[in-house]
Amino acid sequence: MSVLRQIVVGFCALFAASLAAADDGRSLNQIPMYGDGPKSAAMKAADQELVKAVLAQGLTREQAAKKSVQIGWKTFFRGDPNTAIMRFNQAWLFNPEDGNAFHGFAVVSASVNRPADEVERYFRTAISKPNVTPGAHIDYARFLNLQERHREAIDLAMAALRKTPDAKGARTQLFYAYMAMGDAINSCKWGRAAKKAGERPGLQTELMMACRHSLY
Repeated sequence: MSVLRQIVVGFCALFAASLAAADDGRSLNQIPMYGDGPKSAAMKAADQELVKAVLAQGLTREQAAKKSVQIGWKTFFRGDPNTAIMRFNQAWLFNPEDGNAFHGFAVVSASVNRPADEVERYFRTAISKPNVTPGAHIDYARFLNLQERHREAIDLAMAALRKTPDAKGARTQLFYAYMAMGDAINSCKWGRAAKKAGERPGLQTELMMACRHSLY
């Protein structure tokens, strides 16, 4: 059986073992970290079987987590946030130190309008973990811009660029943060950089406005 097939089979086992509902009606496997509470004996057994089966295929726990994260993002971008959380939960099960699983928790939670403090908790955990992609910093910056916390958004976007100089999306968040703060010079600077990097092809009108004001 292929590794991908094994993960899918294991996912079905976890699904069957975690049908207990949280207070808000979500099944536990649709909540990040399965609700981060005590697990039933059936859930623990399903966890152990999945990990054992995947490791038997020759993957490390880190590799299995990476594959589950990849499946989670594909599922999310297909418009299925509940299944995406299940996949990110699998990644967390394989490797609780994988910041990319927490990045997934944060983005999916934001997309379904979970409380802002909950979303931010996942973002903070994500960027605290080793080997997290710069996308976590960029999405966190986007979240902070939407919360009108622009100075913090700038710090996160700059951290993404320090981590990966060609990180897509970081310059756009800097552009919006400085524009919201009324800093036309820096807004123009980062808007031009975002356009040059191909981040926002539809940026032209806003960019022209920012750069026009930067001349005064």
